Amino acid sequence: MQIAVRREGVIRLTLSLPGDAPGKPVARFSGPAGHWQVTGVQADHREAVFTLARNETSLSRILMLLSGGTFNVEPPDPAVPILSLPESGAEGQHWFACVRGIVIWP
Repeated sequence: MQIAVRREGVIRLTLSLPGDAPGKPVARFSGPAGHWQVTGVQADHREAVFTLARNETSLSRILMLLSGGTFNVEPPDPAVPILSLPESGAEGQHWFACVRGIVIWP
């Protein structure tokens, strides 16, 4: 899983998969800080891409990921595991503070 945040454009969450990516994947996250889902696209046969708008809602979704939980892609496929994400700790909080400065303009 890779989260790309740039000064311009959308936030991209890219997931490389061991099996074929579904044509219209849905990412589902659930953790102690909350849950959310977003529909993505198949970038190639082994990659799914989910885009998030540059806003507070998307930042809260990233913060939930950093708090730990489970992340899975649907439709279910035995070749695609459910990811168990640990809490990111101090390094994740530092990264998030940097991202927040990029996404939210003064």
